[in-house]
Amino acid sequence: MNDAPRRADGGVTSDTRAISSVGGAGDRVPHAPRILIVDDSEEDVLLAAAQIRRWARDAVIRRVDNAADFVTALAAGAWDLVLCDHNMPSFDSGSALDLMRRSGRAAPFFVYSGHFSLAQREQALREGASGYVDKRDLEALMRAVDTSLNPRTAAASPAPEATGRHAIG
Repeated sequence: MNDAPRRADGGVTSDTRAISSVGGAGDRVPHAPRILIVDDSEEDVLLAAAQIRRWARDAVIRRVDNAADFVTALAAGAWDLVLCDHNMPSFDSGSALDLMRRSGRAAPFFVYSGHFSLAQREQALREGASGYVDKRDLEALMRAVDTSLNPRTAAASPAPEATGRHAIG
């Protein structure tokens, strides 16, 4: 677990600190889900974190926005889910996927972006992304989180190779 300071209100404190909300454990996973969000927009991360905490109040969420911090976060331990913005000033989802693959870490990886063409989506899926979530669709975000972190939902879902990975939304 990350030893970085946490705000009592569960807010994002910086781009390299883990955050955790106050409250009871979510009943869907046997441990507090660890979610890594790669995004340069603190506002977007706060919105996603608030939505995720409706599902699991004890979620540990860490925000990074560059390659060096992403590599550090991957080295710090296992993540249950990675949500990655596609287009940031000095980093993108394709680079993040490549770094994750080279790190040897495995986790569901969703491109979480507001501006992502169909061709870019298809390319991300070919490169190993689990799917795509439009930032403006909070219900789709929760479907991606639930599918990725809820063992019952994952077990009930058809195998990815049977359905193809796809956009959630």
